[in-house]
Amino acid sequence: MRLAISFRTIDWPSFSARMSRSPARLAASIGKLLLSGGLIGYLLYHYGPDYARLESIDPVLCMMAMAMFVLQIALNTIRWRLILTYLTGTKLPYYRIFAIYYASTFFSQILPSVGGDLVRVLYRRIINSTFTSMAVSVLLDRGVAIASLLFIALSAASFLAPFDPDHTVIRWVVFVAGSGLSAAYGGCLMLRALRHSRIWMSIPKWTRTLVVSGAWSISSPTGLCCLIPLSAVVHLLSFATIYLAAHAVQVPLTFLVVFAIGPVLVLAHVFPISIGGWGVREAAAVALLGMTGVDATSALLVSIMFGVLLMLATLPGALFWLVLKE
Repeated sequence: MRLAISFRTIDWPSFSARMSRSPARLAASIGKLLLSGGLIGYLLYHYGPDYARLESIDPVLCMMAMAMFVLQIALNTIRWRLILTYLTGTKLPYYRIFAIYYASTFFSQILPSVGGDLVRVLYRRIINSTFTSMAVSVLLDRGVAIASLLFIALSAASFLAPFDPDHTVIRWVVFVAGSGLSAAYGGCLMLRALRHSRIWMSIPKWTRTLVVSGAWSISSPTGLCCLIPLSAVVHLLSFATIYLAAHAVQVPLTFLVVFAIGPVLVLAHVFPISIGGWGVREAAAVALLGMTGVDATSALLVSIMFGVLLMLATLPGALFWLVLKE
């Protein structure tokens, strides 16, 4: 089994040079860093952790949570491999895709926003893929994951009712999830009408590839029967991990509560405005768990525990990165 690739093949220096020449990207990265650091600092200052609970963390539950994170990466790799097979027409070796995905997950925790996704694109030559195919595959992989999360959010909205008597959060969840899914599937219907028009042929080829592939990923039999359900299982594992992280620090959440707030919490975690979800996820946890009667200190501790366990579970990705770049 050989995963090695030349360090020069990835062309990291030119990539770094392009990034450094972009003041807007640099400013955005600094802004995300400040947002994450500012929110974490504010929350810790006002709702500092209960150190007594830190001394009695359950290591078995922590190990179970980390194992679930690894299982998520394995399932996400299957999803991405299916998308790559559709785009390239070649069934790529699972172990190579898994190594790349694990490395990208590690970088997602330490780089701003979509840094981990860019890592996947940069490794295109190790699987003999084009830049366009890799970029489109990463966008589709993210899109399918978000679409399945919106489906779950709609399904779980009713479970928020006991904790949201004014239905303020429920209305926002239904609006965001409903609008997102309506736009996605409405676009699939529009695609059928435009496929043979002059407007369609005037669109750049890479854009057509993205649109057609996107419609396939969420409306084809493979998308509806495999990609979406697989992504839903991954999200349910995230909810289970939140549950385990809470009980590891003696915060007795029920799975019903986790299922009710989980979709919004995961959406806050993946929203690309911070570093690895830090800060935004904690603020969302304090607000959402506060609705269910959990005090802010406990809610903050649960979210931080979730983030720490995720970082520990993704550390092997650094080893994969070292092997991949030789």
